[in-house]
Amino acid sequence: METRNPIFSATKSPGPFKLAVVLQIEENKAEIGLEDLTLGTLPLKHLNWARKHIYQSGMLFPTVGPEIEKVQDVLKEGDVIAVSPTTEKGVFSLEQIPEVEGAMVVLDPKTGNILAMVGGYSFERSQFNRAVQSKRQPGSAFKTFVFLSALESGYTPTSLISDEEIEIEIAPGRLWRPKNITEKSYGLVPLNRALEKSMNLAPIWLVQQIGIKPLQKVAQKFGITNHLPPEIVTVLGTRETTLLRLTAAYGALLNGGVKVQPKWVQSIYDRHENLIFEAPETTPRPLTSEKIAHDMVKMLERAVTHGASINARVPGHHLAGKTGSTNDYFDAWFIGFSADLVVGVFVGFDHPKSLGKKQTGGAVAAPIFKNFMTQALKGKTPKPFAPPHQKKVEWINSILESVSNDDDDQGDNAFNTIIPASIF
Repeated sequence: METRNPIFSATKSPGPFKLAVVLQIEENKAEIGLEDLTLGTLPLKHLNWARKHIYQSGMLFPTVGPEIEKVQDVLKEGDVIAVSPTTEKGVFSLEQIPEVEGAMVVLDPKTGNILAMVGGYSFERSQFNRAVQSKRQPGSAFKTFVFLSALESGYTPTSLISDEEIEIEIAPGRLWRPKNITEKSYGLVPLNRALEKSMNLAPIWLVQQIGIKPLQKVAQKFGITNHLPPEIVTVLGTRETTLLRLTAAYGALLNGGVKVQPKWVQSIYDRHENLIFEAPETTPRPLTSEKIAHDMVKMLERAVTHGASINARVPGHHLAGKTGSTNDYFDAWFIGFSADLVVGVFVGFDHPKSLGKKQTGGAVAAPIFKNFMTQALKGKTPKPFAPPHQKKVEWINSILESVSNDDDDQGDNAFNTIIPASIF
């Protein structure tokens, strides 16, 4: 049995990186030895990003230390470091095993199949699945369902709503004065623009008008939370949920207002190709009208093309989604979709603390979504979001196709799938 080099044995898994030990340092480069006993060079230009974070008493956000001028500002001989190869032979770049964690979920909204899931940086480092086990505040990513509750209450995407400053007594002698992230208020604004720009004041005024009960109903039926407290602060996403729950809720909007329960495993066969498990059929549940779902999709598409979610944009493709950020930048979210895929991204520390000043969902999570979608959509023809009637036809066709592909020997029983009458 191969034993690990004792120099590296006490070091945690570097994930996708390689471990190396610093053998010799010069002003502009370091000579390193890798775990496989090969040698390499680490130039100054590939480590000068590693400026210190300086935490000072009483300050929420760290300040960045001085610029790196020589290798000795970062490394010393004997350090065990994480590196990755560059395009130059034998030349490496300094990497960092992150303290921050994250998760991603990819769903097919028509079938509910979970196509991909990442629960953290490294399974070897932590078996905790942050996609399903971690409950965090969704922040602004929850606003989508505030505006959805308004549409269900009779508002339209172009209805004018207030974005004026507001002061609310949330407990005896305790006043709440929420602000927009820009520290400005915008008077009367169309509902769709308030979502597009992720305004904070507008959804609060909105719920003041329609009441909290429509929002509670939406949050529960979309599966975001089993119980939303009747408190105005919940409008800004203070009620904790999981990434899978929130991603599935967005998937229902993409699916014309119909939710299909996420499925982990479709079927299991033994080595003799005998079926030993098959996921039971679940009845798709209409949660809102196709018209309202489509209005929400178009509003979320505007958020990507013109609004706070612009960092998620993949040129040439139709995407929609919403950022999520919480107080003091503790949590960063992006939930978005193409015409066929819905993707949820979360970034945050396991022991909650600030990600850093202005580290919003748009700055941190949206680029991860963009990177994934760039690969997922590579070589594919751009596909716009289908209007309600076309969406209905596509959805029924996908059900019939999946059933007919299951087993050609089922005969008439193959078409016993229940299609809710309310979608017709």
